[in-house]
Amino acid sequence: MEYIEKVVEVEKAPEKVNFKGRTLTVLVNDTHVQVVDAWQPLWERETGGKINVILVPYAGISDKLWLDFRTKTGTIDCAAIPSSWLGDIAGGGHVVEVDPLIEKWGYPDWDDTLPAIKVITGWAGKTMSFPYDGDNHMTYYRKDALEVPEYQQKFKAKYGYSYHMPPKDWDEVRDIAEFFNGWDWDKDGEIEYGVAFIAQQKTQAMWEVLNLIAQYSTEAGTPSNTRSNIFFNTDTMEPLCNTPGWIEAFRRIGELTKWAPPGLLGYGYSEFRYAYVSGLACLGFDWGDTGIMEQYPDVYGSKVKGKLGYGPLPGAKKYWDHVNKRW
Repeated sequence: MEYIEKVVEVEKAPEKVNFKGRTLTVLVNDTHVQVVDAWQPLWERETGGKINVILVPYAGISDKLWLDFRTKTGTIDCAAIPSSWLGDIAGGGHVVEVDPLIEKWGYPDWDDTLPAIKVITGWAGKTMSFPYDGDNHMTYYRKDALEVPEYQQKFKAKYGYSYHMPPKDWDEVRDIAEFFNGWDWDKDGEIEYGVAFIAQQKTQAMWEVLNLIAQYSTEAGTPSNTRSNIFFNTDTMEPLCNTPGWIEAFRRIGELTKWAPPGLLGYGYSEFRYAYVSGLACLGFDWGDTGIMEQYPDVYGSKVKGKLGYGPLPGAKKYWDHVNKRW
């Protein structure tokens, strides 16, 4: 997530920041409002200004923001957005460049910010947003399922190989999800499922499928037309979304829904996390929030404290070379 600042006419800033009598309106979703709540008292005390929070569900951020852009009402001053939106927002001239602000006022440990994070905060060679929530998807797995010798032996007998912890590729994910689906492997008297993830429309479900697309449609390496590139052929700007790598990723994630809990298509980030820490599934894919919720049964109803394993996302045994048109 990143913070962007709307394009507004601003008088030359005085050397001492003084927002007395002024209100800064921030658009944020429910996952990230805690950040604003935590810093609001200090900011208001130090500047003399006030912060007005517009709190919306994740699915409403884009609609609210673009309405303000199109109508030019200037209702929103700052917004927390996914970095993947920056091309439309910064490329469309809707937000201000923040390099001059960093140069004038500084930014905490800007020189200590990872180069990759600096890249995704920018557009066309300019810094157009501030980073604040740098994280990534990871694999979660139930240790009380995958680490049980009896289950390991039965899995090997059925599939002909021993799985890794965490699963090393999406083929293993498929087999593990199938194997641990539909029976009470943790012996709590309830049926468990093989896998769960965010799947609800207009939520973060796109990141879940991108986890697979990034494996099946390119190889890792320094970004180029054929490496670490999943969206366009950079020589022709032909979209890659109908190529075999993308198609395989969608086929795979569609197949996984067969071994997921009922109601999967209603899982936004909140629904998924509560379901997963309730002990409903063997595998899960999410940001670090699930690991935090695991640790606090009294707050989040976690039944899996101490039972989760963690690791990087799975890879793939093949990827589509869109230039030479071959696996």
